[in-house]
Amino acid sequence: MLRFALLAALIVVICGCSKENAFVDTGSQEDVARIVGREQIYEKLLPIKVGVKYGFIDRSGKMVVNPQFDEASHFSLGLASVCIGKCDYSSKKDESKYGYIDESGRL
Repeated sequence: MLRFALLAALIVVICGCSKENAFVDTGSQEDVARIVGREQIYEKLLPIKVGVKYGFIDRSGKMVVNPQFDEASHFSLGLASVCIGKCDYSSKKDESKYGYIDESGRL
């Protein structure tokens, strides 16, 4: 179990969203179009930050998974790693929850 948690944490660190690749301040159509146009990945959904939470949009810009995560990565092979809570790796175990969601947003 510890190995799985460490692997999940490593994936979040390596693949986690940064302000450059998944950030929308205003949620305007221009911001969404810029992100969708810039992404060169093959997955259907893209991470997007609205306010302080991450969610996922499809390539048309429609919100598919509502913003509810404190950290999120890109989808890969149909799964994306997410975190809820204090997502820094020095936090206590009970202060954050890590997992993977599918394209419908199910953990």
